[in-house]
Amino acid sequence: MNRRDMDSIQQTRKRSRSWHDTDTHSPAPQGAGRSDGLNQPLRARIEIQRHLPSQDPKNDFTSKIWPGLRDEYDTMREELEELCKNGLKSEAIKCQVESRTKATDSVKASLDRREKALWQHNKKRFQSISDIFDEIHDLVGVRIILEYPDDMQKAIRFIEETFRKEREPAVFHSDREVGQHWKTWFGAYQTLNYRLSLDEKNCRTFSRFCGVMFEIQLTTIAEGLYNKFAHPLLYKGSSENLSRQDEMVIDMSHGISLVYSLCLMYMKEKLGDGSGKIKHRDELVAATALFHESLMKGGSFNAVDNPRGVNTVPDIPPEVYRSAGDLREWIDGRITNILTEVRSNSQTIREAVLSKLLVAEGAAFDSHAEEHNPRCHPNTRTEVLRQIQNWANDSQTKSIFWLNGMAGTGKSTISRTVAKLFADADLLGASFFFKRGRDDRGKAARVFPTIASQLVCNIPTLMPSIKKAIEADPALPGKTLRDQFERLILQPLGCIHHATAIVIIIDALDECDREDDVKTIISLLAKVNTLSSVRLRVFITSRPELPIRLGFKNEEVQGKYQNLALHKIPEETVEHDISVFLGYELGRIRDTYNSQALRSLQLPLSWPGEHVIRTLAQIAVPLFIFAATACRFVGDSAWSDPANQLKKILQYQTNTDNSELDELDATYLPILDQLIVGQTDQKKSRLLAHFRDVVGPIVLLAQPLSVLSLARLLDISPQAIYGRLESLHSVLDIPPEECIPVRLFHLSFRDFLVDPAKRTTNEFWIDQAKYHKALAGRCVQIMSDHLKRDICNQQVPGKLRSEIDQNTIDTALPPVAQYACQYWVYHLKESKSSVRDGGPVHRFLASHLLHWLEALSLLGRISESLGMADDLLALSSADGIEISRFLHDIRRFIRSNRSIIDIAPLQLYASALVFSPARSITRGLFKQDEQRWITSGPVVEDSWSACTQTLEGHSDPINSVAFSPDSKLVASGSRDKTVKIWDAATGACTETLKGA
Repeated sequence: MNRRDMDSIQQTRKRSRSWHDTDTHSPAPQGAGRSDGLNQPLRARIEIQRHLPSQDPKNDFTSKIWPGLRDEYDTMREELEELCKNGLKSEAIKCQVESRTKATDSVKASLDRREKALWQHNKKRFQSISDIFDEIHDLVGVRIILEYPDDMQKAIRFIEETFRKEREPAVFHSDREVGQHWKTWFGAYQTLNYRLSLDEKNCRTFSRFCGVMFEIQLTTIAEGLYNKFAHPLLYKGSSENLSRQDEMVIDMSHGISLVYSLCLMYMKEKLGDGSGKIKHRDELVAATALFHESLMKGGSFNAVDNPRGVNTVPDIPPEVYRSAGDLREWIDGRITNILTEVRSNSQTIREAVLSKLLVAEGAAFDSHAEEHNPRCHPNTRTEVLRQIQNWANDSQTKSIFWLNGMAGTGKSTISRTVAKLFADADLLGASFFFKRGRDDRGKAARVFPTIASQLVCNIPTLMPSIKKAIEADPALPGKTLRDQFERLILQPLGCIHHATAIVIIIDALDECDREDDVKTIISLLAKVNTLSSVRLRVFITSRPELPIRLGFKNEEVQGKYQNLALHKIPEETVEHDISVFLGYELGRIRDTYNSQALRSLQLPLSWPGEHVIRTLAQIAVPLFIFAATACRFVGDSAWSDPANQLKKILQYQTNTDNSELDELDATYLPILDQLIVGQTDQKKSRLLAHFRDVVGPIVLLAQPLSVLSLARLLDISPQAIYGRLESLHSVLDIPPEECIPVRLFHLSFRDFLVDPAKRTTNEFWIDQAKYHKALAGRCVQIMSDHLKRDICNQQVPGKLRSEIDQNTIDTALPPVAQYACQYWVYHLKESKSSVRDGGPVHRFLASHLLHWLEALSLLGRISESLGMADDLLALSSADGIEISRFLHDIRRFIRSNRSIIDIAPLQLYASALVFSPARSITRGLFKQDEQRWITSGPVVEDSWSACTQTLEGHSDPINSVAFSPDSKLVASGSRDKTVKIWDAATGACTETLKGA
């Protein structure tokens, strides 16, 4: 470049800014920056600043010196940009030129990084302003982005001839192995970084900038596009926590930009000279192969064992394409195909993550199990719904909203409604609807894994963090509630930024199986207010029962929630909402009836009338469940007489002293009384006995069963069960198919039937102890008749449970047998019966203990057997010496062999028996079940040792151990800087506390 070219720059200069680091100019502090005059060369002013004394060089530089120099540096930037544009244009080099002057915040961050690097290399930190000027060379930077890599040498020649090299250029390469973690320093893309100053021979026009260092980055369009992804992630972002998904994005962007750049070269050469000789075709093939490798390794859930990704190498442009339009069409088509495969690969990753989470089926608000449950009718609960929506959208509100109310006040209906509202507004993160007795929906251990699985689906950016947590600890979904919450929920959410609120809904928390778990869940959820990058909101509903009230009174929770009690809402508001609901439902029942009835029998369009609706609403307040149950009763097709059914309810309320009825009596007695009204005492007694013998077990079951399974469990024909339930469709969900479970519409029906206070006043009262005992007895009988050794006929002791098809297990263990194996001890415990020597329990265990444990293992429930053995031991009678000794031995047998039984069920009859002590009661009773091919067993101890179990988990020696005052917990401290809390009964680690 000659002097005339450089002189023209002054006249054509455009005062434009680009790149990313410009900021508003701050005035120079007195005594800094421009204090020596505007006309001094910048280098001279820098030399003056170098020697200023400073106790805090970094702070003084960014707050005092840099603001005074920045304007002059920015003028230098503009002139350098124009110099490069004109010079490169004169050399016929196609490129883009960008420039930036560092903003103050960027200078601070840059100095922090440089000082950290100095410290890591055992060098002194900045001691003076002079140290900073020596180290920081990129206060002004120019980036030259070449369109064609062929121009690289010409661009290098231009730079080295125009400017003075203060140092040889740093060459940065993106040369790591795909799928490994990136280095956290600069070098995310391939570039040459020059540290330069203006050469004295070219300084006549720019004399005041001579000797001032600046940076020029020289790269290609492919690497420049790539840098737009990689640089923010690595250099500006949280480089210490780069996820595999981040790496995948970087790899993909690299591959796409590289292929794009090579396609441009391909097009230029093919359409340029017309020779058809493409010298870069081999490079294009290599680039597409590299892109394929990036997607393969970057996208797999387990790159070593299970590589998944793009299955074929993308094609290269065929030779026949002769126009830019053809080439563009080819590129669009290939990118579309690639993105389709990438989406498919992302789905594979998500499925792999979800498969490792132990979720409760049917717990989400939009699951099939919740599909037909009601939501708020339009124009009802408007004020409550408004409060909840305002709470979720207001950034200043508490993180938890507790909606509580007595049974039947409509809490779950509101939950389903707000879940749908938040889902439609893209605010719903997850929902968990507790249902005691519904598979895993009453178990606290399933709550956080279920929520995590839904969060991954609704917020895909959480997937890398949750995937990383599971890969680091595959057993995490079965760990303590605290571990699950922190590593599956709290920490992943802390790694993302989310513009809107994320709402998690937990309904019917009072139906969680264990009271201690309820309090733990509440205290853990209170931690969500520590999140700063997302606004997480948790909506909880429950009855105001003591464990939940205590949970919210915990000092860790105080001040972090707001609450609303449904039963304390003004009666006129509730009455209005119930009236609207009744008017709609009874109108629907009328129209349905009239569509099928003879004209002479049809109900008038005014039926039932405003007065009747008002009367029913006044009776119902505050229970929506009364209104819902009454409507089901009136519309019951078995009676096919809505007007008469409604009359029965009204007459019952009129003829009964309402002061003697509580709300549940008023809800259910009008329906149940229809079963016995007008019957003789003898027939009434028989009808009540039939009712209790079928409905009693239904309301007491730990898990709903179908009519077919109920028939086998109760030893009653399916036809008889259907007959006894025929008039109960308004209180029980009775499906027409024999294989679908019979369910309660509402848990308050159970409360009404088993309330001890109603024993003498409620003719339908059910004696829980009596029917629990009957159910326990039937469960033992079914297991005795059904269980046997190797029930799935696998014949191989080493066969893993995971290798046995679920259909094989379900065929061998039908639903009633599965229920009996899991819940016979529960019913026995609830019956408060004693376990005696020679009794049914003793005889069952002596014959079928191993068969029962094998079944539990096949069902994935062997871990629960220890708790059941403890419950049985607690039920042992004072004179039950033999059964007590046997149960103690069973506990030791399970503890010693639980792990291997869980993995391979048939090891019960092999390693579990032969490695038990010679005088073990269990081994003695089942000696004949030992594998016959074991001809010479191991040498074992005579009896169980004093060591009941080994607690494993610390990585270094133990320093101290302590028991809790009630001896239920053990705390251990280790040199690995952790304290672990253990359940003394089961040996499970309930919590890990980490030190600094």
